[in-house]
Amino acid sequence: MLQLDWLISFAIGSSLATAAGDGLKATQYHTQNKYFIFTLLHINLIVTPLNIYMLWEHTGFETMFYYDASLHGIWPMLTMVASNLSAILGFMTSRKLVRKNKELSAYTVWISAYTFALATVSCHYDRFLYPGGISEFYQGKIYRINEFFHSELCLMLIVSLILMAAPVFYAQISWPRLEGYMSKTRKQTIRLHCLRKHLELGMLPMAMFVFLKLANLTPDNWGWDRVLAMAAGQLAGFVLILPVFFISTRYTVTRRIDIRRSKQQSPQHLTRRHITHPLPESVVSVVEEPDKEATMYPSQETNGHVPTAKAE
Repeated sequence: MLQLDWLISFAIGSSLATAAGDGLKATQYHTQNKYFIFTLLHINLIVTPLNIYMLWEHTGFETMFYYDASLHGIWPMLTMVASNLSAILGFMTSRKLVRKNKELSAYTVWISAYTFALATVSCHYDRFLYPGGISEFYQGKIYRINEFFHSELCLMLIVSLILMAAPVFYAQISWPRLEGYMSKTRKQTIRLHCLRKHLELGMLPMAMFVFLKLANLTPDNWGWDRVLAMAAGQLAGFVLILPVFFISTRYTVTRRIDIRRSKQQSPQHLTRRHITHPLPESVVSVVEEPDKEATMYPSQETNGHVPTAKAE
């Protein structure tokens, strides 16, 4: 849905940056790395076109039945821009946490985004599971649940989910072991953290709804069935953290990470100035150091003068 597409794009960008892990620690620039390029390609070639198609063909569903097909054409363009900016923001947020060795916090960021997106959809399940148009929705036409699962809208949602999730799941499973080590202990820590955060963050929206319901701050037609719907949505959302349970084990560390860590541990790294653009060899002069023995005991051939090598 249009109100959640931006949040989902943020979660996708954040999850891809978290999956890159040690690979982002070895990159100097924010955008000049293969992980960021992969994120932009995924958002622009798969996520955004699917969102625009859904907005064009199923305007009522995509806008939670607040707008019909007369929606202004500027909205698809704004959807594309917002999806890109959200994905970039999510990527940069998790990248910053990963480079500060706060890996678990980066996992919490994208789990939180997915959790609140699922809570919003589940709370409005009567709109999400409605296969009719906006006119039928406001006329009060009732559809059974099984009619939604046999509709064209349900089929399109399944196809869209597969196309959007497959590249992200691939990255979450394969990227963590490409640039660094992935021991069994580290995997176990990640799994337990993701599972715990998914349960804790999933209970938070339900607790908020119960509080608002008891305080009579919810619409009159909202019953306690929405709490059950939110619980079912969070249970289905377990699929989103499933890839972390299939991360491959790798005990070796790549050479780039070894070099980076050795420089961080070396005291010379704090004072030495790194040259990003080395000078060409033709303009570099090399002068050999004079022989200490020749300096102390000059020979007769040199007449007391210490020979030095000429610049190349």
